[in-house]
Amino acid sequence: YAHGYRAVDGSGWSKAFVHTLSLENGWAYCVNLPRAFGDSPSNAQALSVSPDGSRLYVADTARGRIAVVDTQKLRTKRVHRIRFGPVGDGQARAVVSADGGTLFVGDGFGLVAVDTQTFEVTNRWPLAAGLSDLGRSSDGTWLYAAMGDHLLVLDPSTGAELRTIPCWGRRPSGTWERRPGSRLCTPRPGQPKLARSCSSGSPTERERSSSSRRKRRGCSTTTT
Repeated sequence: YAHGYRAVDGSGWSKAFVHTLSLENGWAYCVNLPRAFGDSPSNAQALSVSPDGSRLYVADTARGRIAVVDTQKLRTKRVHRIRFGPVGDGQARAVVSADGGTLFVGDGFGLVAVDTQTFEVTNRWPLAAGLSDLGRSSDGTWLYAAMGDHLLVLDPSTGAELRTIPCWGRRPSGTWERRPGSRLCTPRPGQPKLARSCSSGSPTERERSSSSRRKRRGCSTTTT
Protein backbone atom coordinates (compact mmCIF):
# COMPACT_ATOMS: atom_id res chain seq x y z
CA TYR A 1 0.00 0.00 0.00
CA ALA A 2 1.48 3.32 -1.05
CA HIS A 3 0.66 6.64 0.56
CA GLY A 4 -0.50 8.91 -2.25
CA TYR A 5 -0.43 12.59 -3.15
CA ARG A 6 -2.87 15.29 -4.18
CA ALA A 7 -2.14 14.92 -7.88
CA VAL A 8 -5.05 13.19 -9.66
CA ASP A 9 -5.81 12.34 -13.25
CA GLY A 10 -8.98 13.16 -15.20
CA SER A 11 -10.82 10.11 -13.88
CA GLY A 12 -10.69 11.32 -10.28
CA TRP A 13 -8.26 8.61 -9.17
CA SER A 14 -5.29 9.50 -7.02
CA LYS A 15 -1.73 8.28 -6.71
CA ALA A 16 -2.80 6.02 -3.84
CA PHE A 17 -2.75 2.36 -4.81
CA VAL A 18 -2.29 -1.18 -3.60
CA HIS A 19 0.93 -2.65 -4.97
CA THR A 20 0.18 -6.26 -5.90
CA LEU A 21 2.86 -8.89 -6.54
CA SER A 22 2.37 -12.34 -8.07
CA LEU A 23 4.58 -14.83 -6.25
CA GLU A 24 3.90 -17.52 -8.85
CA ASN A 25 4.34 -15.58 -12.10
CA GLY A 26 6.55 -12.72 -10.96
CA TRP A 27 4.43 -9.78 -12.18
CA ALA A 28 3.46 -6.58 -10.37
CA TYR A 29 0.25 -4.56 -10.64
CA CYS A 30 -1.00 -1.36 -8.99
CA VAL A 31 -4.67 -1.35 -7.96
CA ASN A 32 -5.80 2.28 -7.98
CA LEU A 33 -7.74 3.71 -5.06
CA PRO A 34 -10.16 6.67 -5.15
CA ARG A 35 -8.97 10.24 -4.74
CA ALA A 36 -9.96 10.42 -1.06
CA PHE A 37 -7.25 7.91 -0.17
CA GLY A 38 -4.50 9.99 -1.74
CA ASP A 39 -3.93 12.70 0.85
CA SER A 40 -4.66 10.96 4.15
CA PRO A 41 -1.82 10.29 6.61
CA SER A 42 -0.35 6.84 6.05
CA ASN A 43 -0.76 5.88 9.72
CA ALA A 44 -4.55 6.23 9.32
CA GLN A 45 -4.70 3.47 6.69
CA ALA A 46 -4.90 -0.30 7.15
CA LEU A 47 -5.39 -3.42 5.02
CA SER A 48 -7.04 -6.78 5.64
CA VAL A 49 -8.01 -9.71 3.39
CA SER A 50 -11.24 -11.70 3.70
CA PRO A 51 -10.81 -15.33 4.87
CA ASP A 52 -11.62 -16.68 1.40
CA GLY A 53 -9.13 -14.30 -0.21
CA SER A 54 -11.69 -12.80 -2.60
CA ARG A 55 -11.75 -9.29 -1.12
CA LEU A 56 -9.22 -6.84 0.21
CA TYR A 57 -10.47 -4.15 2.58
CA VAL A 58 -8.62 -0.84 2.66
CA ALA A 59 -9.62 1.27 5.65
CA ASP A 60 -8.90 4.99 5.94
CA THR A 61 -9.76 6.12 9.48
CA ALA A 62 -8.89 9.77 8.77
CA ARG A 63 -11.29 10.12 5.82
CA GLY A 64 -13.83 7.65 7.17
CA ARG A 65 -13.84 5.28 4.22
CA ILE A 66 -13.44 1.60 3.41
CA ALA A 67 -12.57 0.51 -0.13
CA VAL A 68 -13.44 -3.03 -1.21
CA VAL A 69 -10.99 -4.46 -3.75
CA ASP A 70 -11.73 -7.52 -5.90
CA THR A 71 -8.56 -9.62 -5.58
CA GLN A 72 -9.28 -11.60 -8.77
CA LYS A 73 -10.08 -8.68 -11.08
CA LEU A 74 -7.64 -6.39 -9.22
CA ARG A 75 -9.90 -3.37 -9.12
CA THR A 76 -11.80 -1.35 -6.52
CA LYS A 77 -15.42 -2.49 -6.51
CA ARG A 78 -16.93 0.08 -4.18
CA VAL A 79 -16.18 2.58 -1.41
CA HIS A 80 -18.21 2.96 1.79
CA ARG A 81 -18.31 5.87 4.23
CA ILE A 82 -17.73 4.90 7.85
CA ARG A 83 -17.69 7.02 11.01
CA PHE A 84 -14.60 5.74 12.76
CA GLY A 85 -14.38 8.56 15.29
CA PRO A 86 -11.25 10.41 16.46
CA VAL A 87 -8.00 9.36 14.78
CA GLY A 88 -5.18 8.29 17.09
CA ASP A 89 -1.46 8.87 16.68
CA GLY A 90 -0.64 5.22 16.18
CA GLN A 91 -0.82 3.08 13.07
CA ALA A 92 -4.34 1.94 12.15
CA ARG A 93 -4.80 -1.85 12.08
CA ALA A 94 -7.50 -4.09 10.60
CA VAL A 95 -8.49 -7.76 10.69
CA VAL A 96 -11.49 -9.65 9.30
CA SER A 97 -13.44 -12.11 11.47
CA ALA A 98 -13.12 -15.84 10.77
CA ASP A 99 -16.56 -15.98 9.11
CA GLY A 100 -15.81 -12.90 7.00
CA GLY A 101 -18.83 -11.04 8.36
CA THR A 102 -17.05 -8.37 10.42
CA LEU A 103 -14.12 -6.07 9.75
CA PHE A 104 -12.38 -4.87 12.91
CA VAL A 105 -10.48 -1.60 12.59
CA GLY A 106 -8.43 -0.13 15.42
CA ASP A 107 -6.13 2.78 16.14
CA GLY A 108 -4.87 4.55 19.24
CA PHE A 109 -8.36 5.28 20.59
CA GLY A 110 -10.36 2.12 20.13
CA LEU A 111 -11.82 -0.62 17.97
CA VAL A 112 -14.68 -0.37 15.50
CA ALA A 113 -16.60 -3.42 14.24
CA VAL A 114 -18.05 -3.02 10.73
CA ASP A 115 -20.53 -5.39 9.08
CA THR A 116 -19.02 -6.42 5.72
CA GLN A 117 -22.45 -6.79 4.09
CA THR A 118 -24.15 -3.55 5.13
CA PHE A 119 -20.99 -1.62 6.12
CA GLU A 120 -22.73 -0.33 9.20
CA VAL A 121 -20.80 0.07 12.47
CA THR A 122 -22.08 -2.63 14.81
CA ASN A 123 -19.83 -1.97 17.83
CA ARG A 124 -17.33 0.52 19.23
CA TRP A 125 -14.93 -0.33 22.04
CA PRO A 126 -12.48 2.08 23.68
CA LEU A 127 -8.82 1.13 24.02
CA ALA A 128 -5.95 2.74 25.83
CA ALA A 129 -3.41 4.41 23.56
CA GLY A 130 -0.68 2.12 22.30
CA LEU A 131 -2.37 -0.37 19.95
CA SER A 132 0.38 -1.88 17.79
CA ASP A 133 -1.45 -4.71 16.01
CA LEU A 134 -4.65 -6.74 15.71
CA GLY A 135 -5.12 -10.47 15.22
CA ARG A 136 -7.65 -13.21 15.82
CA SER A 137 -7.73 -16.91 16.62
CA SER A 138 -8.14 -19.26 13.69
CA ASP A 139 -11.66 -20.24 14.81
CA GLY A 140 -12.68 -16.63 15.49
CA THR A 141 -13.27 -17.19 19.21
CA TRP A 142 -10.80 -14.51 20.32
CA LEU A 143 -9.63 -11.15 19.09
CA TYR A 144 -6.07 -10.14 20.01
CA ALA A 145 -4.91 -6.56 20.52
CA ALA A 146 -1.18 -5.99 21.02
CA MET A 147 -0.79 -3.05 23.40
CA GLY A 148 2.93 -2.45 23.76
CA ASP A 149 3.96 -4.36 26.87
CA HIS A 150 0.90 -6.61 27.03
CA LEU A 151 -1.61 -8.45 24.85
CA LEU A 152 -5.37 -8.17 25.31
CA VAL A 153 -7.58 -11.16 24.56
CA LEU A 154 -11.02 -9.80 23.64
CA ASP A 155 -14.45 -11.26 22.98
CA PRO A 156 -15.12 -10.29 19.33
CA SER A 157 -18.86 -10.14 19.98
CA THR A 158 -18.83 -7.83 23.00
CA GLY A 159 -15.33 -6.35 23.17
CA ALA A 160 -15.00 -7.64 26.74
CA GLU A 161 -11.43 -8.15 27.95
CA LEU A 162 -11.10 -11.86 28.67
CA ARG A 163 -7.43 -11.94 29.54
CA THR A 164 -4.29 -9.83 29.70
CA ILE A 165 -1.00 -11.49 28.76
CA PRO A 166 2.19 -9.64 29.79
CA CYS A 167 4.89 -9.41 27.13
CA TRP A 168 8.38 -9.17 28.61
CA GLY A 169 11.15 -7.62 26.59
CA ARG A 170 10.65 -5.23 23.71
CA ARG A 171 7.40 -4.13 22.15
CA PRO A 172 5.84 -6.94 20.04
CA SER A 173 5.69 -6.37 16.30
CA GLY A 174 2.71 -8.58 15.55
CA THR A 175 0.09 -11.02 16.77
CA TRP A 176 -1.11 -14.42 15.64
CA GLU A 177 -2.23 -17.79 16.98
CA ARG A 178 -0.32 -21.00 16.29
CA ARG A 179 -2.21 -23.41 18.54
CA PRO A 180 -3.90 -23.35 21.98
CA GLY A 181 -1.34 -22.49 24.64
CA SER A 182 1.29 -21.23 22.23
CA ARG A 183 2.90 -17.80 22.34
CA LEU A 184 0.92 -14.93 20.86
CA CYS A 185 3.68 -12.31 20.54
CA THR A 186 6.91 -12.21 18.60
CA PRO A 187 10.02 -10.09 18.85
CA ARG A 188 11.01 -7.79 16.06
CA PRO A 189 12.98 -9.33 13.17
CA GLY A 190 16.68 -9.75 13.91
CA GLN A 191 16.15 -10.33 17.66
CA PRO A 192 16.10 -14.15 18.04
CA LYS A 193 17.08 -13.94 21.71
CA LEU A 194 13.67 -12.43 22.49
CA ALA A 195 11.76 -15.31 20.91
CA ARG A 196 10.46 -16.29 24.36
CA SER A 197 9.65 -12.73 25.43
CA CYS A 198 5.88 -13.38 25.48
CA SER A 199 4.42 -16.09 27.64
CA SER A 200 1.19 -16.86 29.45
CA GLY A 201 3.08 -17.88 32.57
CA SER A 202 4.64 -15.70 35.24
CA PRO A 203 8.44 -15.21 35.48
CA THR A 204 8.49 -17.52 38.51
CA GLU A 205 6.67 -20.25 36.59
CA ARG A 206 9.10 -19.93 33.69
CA GLU A 207 12.09 -20.19 36.05
CA ARG A 208 10.67 -23.35 37.64
CA SER A 209 10.07 -24.88 34.21
CA SER A 210 13.60 -24.01 33.07
CA SER A 211 15.11 -25.43 36.27
CA SER A 212 13.10 -28.63 35.88
CA ARG A 213 14.36 -29.12 32.32
CA ARG A 214 17.96 -28.62 33.43
CA LYS A 215 17.60 -31.26 36.16
CA ARG A 216 16.16 -33.77 33.70
CA ARG A 217 19.26 -33.29 31.53
CA GLY A 218 21.54 -34.01 34.48
CA CYS A 219 22.24 -30.38 35.29
CA SER A 220 21.67 -28.69 38.60
CA THR A 221 21.90 -25.21 39.99
CA THR A 222 23.28 -24.13 43.35
CA THR A 223 21.98 -21.13 45.25
CA THR A 224 24.38 -19.41 47.67
